[in-house]
Amino acid sequence: MKTKIILLLWITSYLQLSAQSEPWPVGNFCTLGASTQVYLNKNTPADALIGLPRSGIFYEFSADFFQHKRWGLFGVFRWGRAADRDETAMQHFLENKYADYFVTAPRQNADPAKMRQFLGGIRYKIGNKRLQFQPGLAVGVTTAKFYPFEAAIKAPNSNTLLRTTATFNGVDYNRKRHFTMQLSEDMFYRLSKKDVWLQLTGALLMVNLPYNTIQFNTQDQLTQESSSETIKSSKYRFSGSLSLGLVLQIGD
Repeated sequence: MKTKIILLLWITSYLQLSAQSEPWPVGNFCTLGASTQVYLNKNTPADALIGLPRSGIFYEFSADFFQHKRWGLFGVFRWGRAADRDETAMQHFLENKYADYFVTAPRQNADPAKMRQFLGGIRYKIGNKRLQFQPGLAVGVTTAKFYPFEAAIKAPNSNTLLRTTATFNGVDYNRKRHFTMQLSEDMFYRLSKKDVWLQLTGALLMVNLPYNTIQFNTQDQLTQESSSETIKSSKYRFSGSLSLGLVLQIGD
């Protein structure tokens, strides 16, 4: 009930601000800042197979092009390094599957995961000469590599040794760009009479991966017998992003 009341008050305030809005004049704007992203999905074995970190801090550059009093176009570029891929869920999956075995998974990739995002879309602005709000919708790509995951599985008091490799089913390791959609809300606060503003952005992002199954290939190192198994995996990864930057207005 409290959530509904807060949401109703927010919508009412938003509509009042829109009615009293004195939007920026037509012009272009550039922003340089930093952003943080936290993935909202539950931790799954797929996290070990793709170089998309569950959290990280990135550089961000954006540009706005308003040739209309209300509507404009914008582009965002985010880049940076983040924490290593999260292999915890994959390790737990194998430990539960082979509960009576010792599972050893050496570090798969020592390099931190890299992320690049290129997005472009439309914005609508409301507000006044001091404070502006800009809801926006953008689409683009997120770059990330795919990786295999390997583990050794040894039976206690026995020479039995299994080696399993996990990959996305039908994976193309050369594919690095993945469709991305972003819903955002930007707040701009004018710092001075000059054309310098402070920008705070909250966004929800969705990255669409091309695969929804993980294949495990397991081989007995003594008998050379092999087996395979597949499990389902979500194609969509959702994340929340918070950005802070300085804005320079260019032109009237």
